[in-house]
Amino acid sequence: MSRFRRAAFSTTLVLVILTGLFGVDRLFGVLTGVGHIRQDSLKFRSEVARLVVGARHIAPNVDHLYFDAFRPEQDRLIGREIPRRFRSDASSAILGNRLQPPSPRARIVFLGGSTTECNEVDEPFRFPAAAGNILTEKYGIAAETYNLGVRGHTTQDSLTVLINHPLLRQATHVVVMHNINDRLWLATRGDYSATLMPHGELTFPGTVDAAAGLLSMLWNFTSMHSNLLFASKNALERRQHRDRVQIDERVIDFEDPDLERSKTRFETNLRVFIAAARAYGQVPILMTQPLGRPSPGQAAFNGVIRTVAQQSDVPLVDAAQALGETQPRLFFRDLIHLSNEGSLAVADAVARTLVSAVSSADIADTNTDSEILDLREALSRCLPASASIVGNRVAGPRRRILVRSGRYPSVSPDLQSLTFHDWTRDAESVWVYELSTKKYRQLVDRSWAKNNRHPAFLPAERTDRSQVVFGSNRGGFEKLYMVPLAGGIPVPVLRDDSLGGSIPAVDTKAIVFAGARHRGNSPSEAPDLFEFDRASRMVRRLTQTPWEEWRPALAPDGMYVYYISNERGDFDIFRLRRTPPYTRELVYRSPADEWDPTVSADGKWLAFASRQMGHWHLYLLDLADIKRRPIRLTETKADDWDPHFLPDSRALLFASSDGRAPHMYLMCPFGERSK
Repeated sequence: MSRFRRAAFSTTLVLVILTGLFGVDRLFGVLTGVGHIRQDSLKFRSEVARLVVGARHIAPNVDHLYFDAFRPEQDRLIGREIPRRFRSDASSAILGNRLQPPSPRARIVFLGGSTTECNEVDEPFRFPAAAGNILTEKYGIAAETYNLGVRGHTTQDSLTVLINHPLLRQATHVVVMHNINDRLWLATRGDYSATLMPHGELTFPGTVDAAAGLLSMLWNFTSMHSNLLFASKNALERRQHRDRVQIDERVIDFEDPDLERSKTRFETNLRVFIAAARAYGQVPILMTQPLGRPSPGQAAFNGVIRTVAQQSDVPLVDAAQALGETQPRLFFRDLIHLSNEGSLAVADAVARTLVSAVSSADIADTNTDSEILDLREALSRCLPASASIVGNRVAGPRRRILVRSGRYPSVSPDLQSLTFHDWTRDAESVWVYELSTKKYRQLVDRSWAKNNRHPAFLPAERTDRSQVVFGSNRGGFEKLYMVPLAGGIPVPVLRDDSLGGSIPAVDTKAIVFAGARHRGNSPSEAPDLFEFDRASRMVRRLTQTPWEEWRPALAPDGMYVYYISNERGDFDIFRLRRTPPYTRELVYRSPADEWDPTVSADGKWLAFASRQMGHWHLYLLDLADIKRRPIRLTETKADDWDPHFLPDSRALLFASSDGRAPHMYLMCPFGERSK
C-alpha cells in the first residue's frame, strides 16, 4: 500500500508542478503581451504546407561495388569476376570513364530516369561518358559530359533538376531521355500534379506526419542493416502491394485508359523543358528511348518526342531507331535497361547527333591568322616594346607556328629548339621541335614514364649542353627531372624524395617550382613555392601558407618571383622578393582567376591569362605601374593560355583552343612591321 501511496504522491506532485508552470507561462504571456505575438506567429507559420515534389539526385561521392554482377553479354566486354562499380562525384554526377579535355568546347548534361543513370552498366560503357569520349577522340570536339539521370524520374522531375541543380548552370547542352516512366505515371495518375500536404508543418497533424516519416525512415534504415528484418520487410511489402505495378517487362505494354490525354501532357512537358533550357542559354536535345521488343505505347511516346523535336527545331537523338526493336541482346532481361553493348550503341548514336549540335556553336576567331609560319620569320615581323604602342592596343594577329597540337611552349635561348607538352588519350609527353630540321621527337621515351609535362629550358653557357627540366609522375607523384636536350636518361632534380615538384621556372642560378611534401603518394600540404640553387643543390622554401601557390615566373634580374595564389578565393597574381626583406605584394586581381604569369626579358612587362571575360584571354601589364589597367591582347571566343615571352621580349608564344585540340601560336604584343 505504501508503494501505491508514494506513486500517487509523486504523480500528483508532477501534475501540480506542470500545472504551475503552465499557469506561470500563461500569466507571463498575458502580462508581457508575448502570448498574442506567439499565437499570431503560430498561425502565420502553420498557414504554409509542403509541396511534395518527387525529384531526387544521386548522393554525392558514392563509391559502391556490386559483386556477382549480371551482364547479358557475359564476359565479352569485361571479365565476369570483376565487380560492377558505381560512383558519383561531389556534384552528384554519375561517373564513367570520361575524358577531361583541358578546354571543353561544350559541357553536356544528360537527364532522364534509370536508363540514363545506367546503374546496371559498367563504368567504361555508360553512354553519357562514352558519348563524350567519342566526340573528343573520333570527331576532335572537346566535350565534358555529366550524367544526372535518376531512377524513377519523369519529365516533371527533369524539369525540376534543370531549374534547381547547380551543375546545370554550367551546361551548354542538355540532353533528356524519357518515355516509359512518364507512360506509367500518366496511365496510373492521370497527370503530373504534385501531392498537397493537408496540414501545415507546425500544426499537431503536421507534427504527427513528420513523426510518422521519421519512424518510417528508421524502420527502412534498420531493415537495410539486418538480414532477417530485410527478408521480413520484403515479404510484407509483397503481400501488401500485390496490385502495385512493378517496373519490369510487363510495364512495356501497360494499358493507358486515356493514351491521347497522356500524350498531350507528355508533349506539354517536353515543350516546357525546351523553353526553360533555352531561357538559360542552353541547347536542348531530345532523345527517344529504345526497348528490346516492339511496344505500341513506347512507339506512341517516341513519336511525340520526334514531333516536338521537329516542330521546336531542336536536335534529336533517335536512339530507338538506331537500336531497332529486335535486338534483346542489347538489354537486360526486362528489355528496358541497357546492357554494356546496348549502352555503347546508344553512345555512338548520341555522339553522331552531338557532332552537329556542338559544331554549330558560334565560335568566332576574328583576330586569328591560321597560316603556319616559321618561328624566325614570324618573329622578324614583331616590333620592340613601346609603352605608347601598347596604349593604342595594336597587338598583331596570332600566327600558328606548328602543325602539331600542344601546350606550354618553351623556346631555347638560341631559338633553335622548342619544347612543348602534348597528350594522347592516356598519357602526357614532352616533345621537341627542331627549327632547323623542322622535325619532332619525344624528349623522353614513354617506356621511362607515362606522364611528363611542363618543360622549361635550363640556361647553359654552351648550347650543346642545353638541358630541359620537366615534371613527371614516375615515382607515384609529380617530381622534377632534368634531361639533356639531345636526349638521355632523366635524373631527379631534388635529393628529397618526399618533396614533389611541378611547373618549374628557371634562370642561370635557380629553379623555382610549386611543390608539396608527400606522405606516400598523397600531398600532406597545399603547394608552396620552393627554390632550388643550381650550384649548391640546396632547396629553400619561399612560401609556407595554408592556400595554394602555383605557376612561378622569374624576373630577369632575379629580384622577384611572380606567381598565382588563391589566398583571396580566386587565383590572383602576386610577387615575392627573393632577397631580404622578402616582401610580397598583390600585382593584379580581377573578379575571376588569373593564370600563367610570364615576365619579359627586360623585366618591364608581365603577360598572363585571365578568365574575367568568361573565356581565357591574354593580358599585358606594365610593371612600372601595376595599378594601371592591363591591356587585353586577345578577344576571341577561344581560350588562350600559357604565354611565354621569347628571349628578346618582342613576341609571345601561347596555346589556344576553341574546344578542339589546343595549338600553339605567336603574337607580337607591341605590334607588327608593315609588310
